[in-house]
Amino acid sequence: MAKKGKTKRTEQFFKRMENILCSKEARELMEAIRQMDPKSVHFNRKRCETDELKATPVPWCLPYGRCWEEEIPPSRTVEYVAGKYYIQEASAMLAISAVSQVIDFSDKVVLDLTAAPGGKATQAKKGSSFNLNINRKKR
Repeated sequence: MAKKGKTKRTEQFFKRMENILCSKEARELMEAIRQMDPKSVHFNRKRCETDELKATPVPWCLPYGRCWEEEIPPSRTVEYVAGKYYIQEASAMLAISAVSQVIDFSDKVVLDLTAAPGGKATQAKKGSSFNLNINRKKR
């Protein structure tokens, strides 16, 4: 049952992307998403330099989005505990990457009402941000 729902959501997403992009670009985007490793991380721009990042880049989230290629889970490293990166699926990185092409966040206040844990708000943060989530299970 869960797989059927996921397939339906995938089809809905593809149709939305076709409406926004041309069909060829939508197919290319879907293929890129399918090829990405589901484990990916977004490095904290304040805590690491881009020359430190050795993993395969997420094409739509340069230079800080990276595929996780290590055997150990990303949540089990000293760097994760130290805040050097946070875990974020490559598909979630797409939203801010796309919006940042038309909005300069540096002089904006970002209000993320669904921050759980706040990856997109952190990705957008160049100015001020307020991150809220009313879902107690995700606090």
